[in-house]
Amino acid sequence: MAGQANETTLSQERKRSGLKVQELTSLLDGSPQNTLFKEKMFSLFEKEEVFRRRLDGLDARSVRSLVMQRVKKVFELTSGMSTEERERFGIVLYSLCPHTATRLGVHSGLFGSSIRNNGNEEQVAYYKDKITKGEILGCFAMTELGHGSNAAGLETTSHLVEEVGADGKQEAYFVINTPTLTATKWWIGGAAETATHCVAFARLVFRGRDFGVHSFVVPLRDPKTFQQLPGIRIGDCGSKLGLNGVDNGWIQFNQVKVPVNAMLSRYARLDLNTGKYEAEGRMSLALQRVALIGARVGIVSQSACSGAKAITIAIRYGASRRQFGKAKDLPESDQVWEQQILDYPTHQYRLFPILAEVYALHFASLRLSNAYYFLIHSLSNGDQSTLNDTHNNAACLKAFSSWKVRDAIMIARDTCGGHGYSSYSGLPGIIEDFQVRSSITSIMVAMMFH
Repeated sequence: MAGQANETTLSQERKRSGLKVQELTSLLDGSPQNTLFKEKMFSLFEKEEVFRRRLDGLDARSVRSLVMQRVKKVFELTSGMSTEERERFGIVLYSLCPHTATRLGVHSGLFGSSIRNNGNEEQVAYYKDKITKGEILGCFAMTELGHGSNAAGLETTSHLVEEVGADGKQEAYFVINTPTLTATKWWIGGAAETATHCVAFARLVFRGRDFGVHSFVVPLRDPKTFQQLPGIRIGDCGSKLGLNGVDNGWIQFNQVKVPVNAMLSRYARLDLNTGKYEAEGRMSLALQRVALIGARVGIVSQSACSGAKAITIAIRYGASRRQFGKAKDLPESDQVWEQQILDYPTHQYRLFPILAEVYALHFASLRLSNAYYFLIHSLSNGDQSTLNDTHNNAACLKAFSSWKVRDAIMIARDTCGGHGYSSYSGLPGIIEDFQVRSSITSIMVAMMFH
């Protein structure tokens, strides 16, 4: 009887609503076309066995294995899609599996964007298909054991070596090196087991002068055998609070040789003939890190998505769960049923502000995404005028949204009582996998008052 009452309750709640659900859905998705695309993608996922299997109860090793099977399937499903379609696909994928979306986000959003935004035409053309088809898998080697947020303090070096070869011709190459323990690339998503390449951030040293941090494409493993290449040391950072489908690891470079064109040189170049370092316009570390702006924009969107999932679960539970009093929503003949907990003002006080905040955050994320796409287009035309504003807005919204949603998810779980503690509610998984979004941001609190 209770189950029947709960089913009736949800049906009645939906019937009483004056909202035009389809119109609201299209508004949230950005357009009716986006809604159709989203529904098509969900139908596609439902047909794939690898996405029907649950991650719940699997150990970290099994989770990684299943996630990489999903990654492989995604490359198949997105074959032939436009860049815009892949981005919309990624949003749908995150709502379904944050593990897979994050691993692919590191590959295409951090590694891929670094090459697209900082590479010259030849570099972009060379890597484009390799990235979109999954012929190589990339990671983003910026953070070091000793430096994370302070990217300007990174210690990894890239010395340009110029010498006369055995054939008597002048040759040049970079030597990437980890000079100290604290220079170890640390917490790098995808490095432990799956990445074949990385974009490594290292100090460019040219003819005795340190030109600061630049980005270099460095192979880590053979794409066919996955054997580590000479001079590369890689380890696993181990099991985490959540998101164990992403293989975070550490990297050390021991005098690793890479060609001169390994340096991403859209904005900065070396002229070996004149010995000059050339930079276009106001070349800066912030400009090189456009990929990080994209990652922050992604975190804002993911925050809105995770918050929406959590508050939906909590409100539906509140409408179904009955405790104390007499039912106000059922006919007099059914007054044996107790009152919905969602009808209690204290319950509404906890959940409704979160619902409003998630809506606001969702639309803020759409506006921020549009600003980011405009920035990318502007940069392709040499216009950096919106770089600082977009960078600042993305950084602030990333911090605000991740903190706000982290707390909101916990409140949503609390309002579901013991049922919210069960993995079957979906809330523990959301909590575990979302925590990483706010972890790095939380470190910044200490720095704000330094």
